[in-house]
Amino acid sequence: MKRYCIFLGIALAMIVAACSSNSSESRLRETIELSNKDCPASIDHVTVLKEIKLDEKWVTYVCEIDETTLPIDSMLSQRAIYNQNIQNMIKTQLTSPQSTNAPFLQLVMEAGRGLRHHYVGNRSSKSMDVDISNEQLQQLSIPLNSR
Repeated sequence: MKRYCIFLGIALAMIVAACSSNSSESRLRETIELSNKDCPASIDHVTVLKEIKLDEKWVTYVCEIDETTLPIDSMLSQRAIYNQNIQNMIKTQLTSPQSTNAPFLQLVMEAGRGLRHHYVGNRSSKSMDVDISNEQLQQLSIPLNSR
């Protein structure tokens, strides 16, 4: 439930940002700034979204993992599974009419950025990145029957 609240918060921030006539880059910066006001935010029983960052190539979700429940080494050994799960989640968000996160993801694409999930263990400080490039985001946004 909290995960949906965060995505809803991002969607609401998108609406506010869309009211301005700024470029997609400026709107993305504004949206991230607004979204970060809700951080840290619990995504689930293991993950806390600490902040969202923007750089030249990525919009990065910086997440802390509770290693008493899920050791980061376990995530690292299953990186491919996490990558596929995140791609599936993004595809659903981009193609579902009920998605509240689609406008944010569209803005990320318009700004020419990819999406990075940066996970850091709260005990070991080990980290893992799952990167979805801008090109991959573009592909994920195309409905299967249009390919």
